Amino acid sequence: MHPPDPRHNRDRYCPELKGLVMSFVALVHRASSPLRTRRVVRDAVAIMVATALAMLLAQQCDLVGMRRSPASERIITTEEALILANLFTVGLVVFCLRLFLDERRLLLASLSGDASGRMTARAFTDLSTGISNRRHLELECQEALAAGGDATLLVIDVTGAPEIDAQYGKDEAVRVLAILARRLRAAVDTSDVVARLEGGVFAVLAKAGANADVARNVGAIVARAVEEPVLIDRRTYRLGASIGATPVTPLDREGEALGRADIAVTRARGRGRSAISFLDPASVAA
Repeated sequence: MHPPDPRHNRDRYCPELKGLVMSFVALVHRASSPLRTRRVVRDAVAIMVATALAMLLAQQCDLVGMRRSPASERIITTEEALILANLFTVGLVVFCLRLFLDERRLLLASLSGDASGRMTARAFTDLSTGISNRRHLELECQEALAAGGDATLLVIDVTGAPEIDAQYGKDEAVRVLAILARRLRAAVDTSDVVARLEGGVFAVLAKAGANADVARNVGAIVARAVEEPVLIDRRTYRLGASIGATPVTPLDREGEALGRADIAVTRARGRGRSAISFLDPASVAA
C-alpha cells in the first residue's frame, strides 16, 4: 500500500482553515468598532502576522518529520495544519478574552456613570411630584444670570391643598400636587424651570424676560392650570393660586429673588383668588 499523497490532504484542512480565518475576520471587524481600543486591534494584527509566519515556516520546513513529498514540492501536511490550527485557536481565545475584559471594563464604567447620574438627578428632584426641587431652582437661577439671560421668578401658593391634607390625608394631597406639577410643566415653555419648594408652594423660572408683562402672561397660564378641577376617585378638587413674581437680576445674592417672590405672594393673597403680584427690586430697595 502506497502512503497517501500529502497533496490530497490539502482539500481536507483548507475548509477548516478558511472557517477559522473567516471567524477571525469577523472578530477583527468587531474590534475595529469605536468601542474597542487600539490595543485590541494591535493584538488582532499580531495574531494574523504570527499565523502567516507560522504557515510560511510550515511550508518551508518539515515540522513533524512526516513529509513524504519531494523536497522541491512545498506543501503543508495535515499534521502541520492541525498544529497551526491549534496555535491559531489559542490566539483567538486570548483575543476573545481581551475583548471580554475590555467590554466588562466599559460596562462597569457605564454603570458607574449611570449610578452617578441617578444620584445627581435625585438630589435635584422633588421625589413626590417628579419635578425640580428648591436646590435645582436656585442653581438654575444662578446659571441663568451667568449666561446673561433675563428671567422672571414666579412663586405659586396653591390654596386648598392644606384642606385636602387635613380632610383626606397626606397621600391624597400628594396625588393632587403631583397632578398640578404635571400640569404646570406642560403649561409653560420647555426652557422654563418648574419646581416644588414645599408643601403646596411651586415656582416657575420663566426665561422669556424679566418684566411685569412676562409675569402677567406666565402667571395667567399658571393660574388656569391650577384652577382646572382635579378629579381623583370620583372626588373633584377645585383649587386656586396666589402668585408672586419678581425679576432675577445680576445684583441678586443667593436666595434673594426667592425672598422677594415670597413677599409678592403675601401681597397677592390679599387680592383675591388667583391674583398676581409683581415686585420690582427697585421698590424693595427704596
